[in-house]
Amino acid sequence: MPGRKKLYEKKKVQVCAQLEPEVKQRLTSLSTKLNRTVSGLVNESVIDILMKYQSQGVYGSTTKAVEMERTRLKMDGAKHNALSLVIANHKGGVAKTTTVSSLAVIAGQDDKKVLIIDLDKQMNLSDLFGFSSSDGVKNIGEFFYDCIQKIKKNSINFEDITKYIYPTKYKNVDIILGSEDLDDQFSTAMSQANAALRSKSITTIMVDAIKSLNIYDYVIFDSNPNLNVYVLDAISSSDYTITTTDVDKYGIDGVVKIHNYIAMNESLGNKVSEHLGALFVRADCRTALTKAIPEFKNSLATGNVPVFETVIPTSAAVGKTRFNSIPVVAQYPADRVTKKYKEFYRELVNKIVKE
Repeated sequence: MPGRKKLYEKKKVQVCAQLEPEVKQRLTSLSTKLNRTVSGLVNESVIDILMKYQSQGVYGSTTKAVEMERTRLKMDGAKHNALSLVIANHKGGVAKTTTVSSLAVIAGQDDKKVLIIDLDKQMNLSDLFGFSSSDGVKNIGEFFYDCIQKIKKNSINFEDITKYIYPTKYKNVDIILGSEDLDDQFSTAMSQANAALRSKSITTIMVDAIKSLNIYDYVIFDSNPNLNVYVLDAISSSDYTITTTDVDKYGIDGVVKIHNYIAMNESLGNKVSEHLGALFVRADCRTALTKAIPEFKNSLATGNVPVFETVIPTSAAVGKTRFNSIPVVAQYPADRVTKKYKEFYRELVNKIVKE
């Protein structure tokens, strides 16, 4: 695809021209220490990016690279007992995607093998890791569709889940891409297929297939800002649910609603994840509401809603990374939001270990 390759060459020039002064200064310093040219270092980085996208099927001949990845997934000698988590709230703008991406990158750096799954038709998580709907790679919508069609034919011969898993450029982090097809009409077809299955959902089939690979330590769902079939199935199919909320009535109401949904299903003896707790995000110490977080925590605890001690602060760095399609903890390792997400990761791991 020469046209696509030229596009990347053009982007390379634009990136070089748009380097921020701080980045240029650091590159110059690094090139001096390594006795390299700045252009040489930039070209090396661009080659890494191009190789990553080639392995994902964005351009060029990629069949071999993708097949090698599928083989790795099937034959990895390590045996890992995957724990599945879903980050949820039916309110938008409460850092669900930021939390999923941060946990994934930090866990990967901690030598844990992570699979992230994008359940949002807006595909923000997929975009953050460098993918788009035009890349021509398989996505979760296609897997769900295959399952729906097989169930209609009373077949359980579902497609190999490894065909839908792609590596990211971040250490130990793989992804199942989101799909723009995950709309209300598609959710109706999902619900009908789940009803036909009776004892489990399509999402449960997917999670079981992923766990049977024995190569992941964590499987993390990024959910959409609704409590539709995709999110509810993820909550029922996962081991744990984490609810994120800003300091806002509707966000906190969403936490309580999900907690009550889980508690109701537990009381009925239905399979459902454990609510590990609410995580307060986007906290701004300058506002009176943020200063009242301890009161909100006490209020939730009074209603038997678990709450994480860590509070994630607001940071301009998060907004900047969205334009660059880079997780904030990867681009700004020294930022306060990254430090807090690392603190949250440690709290989360400790909490799971004690379970």
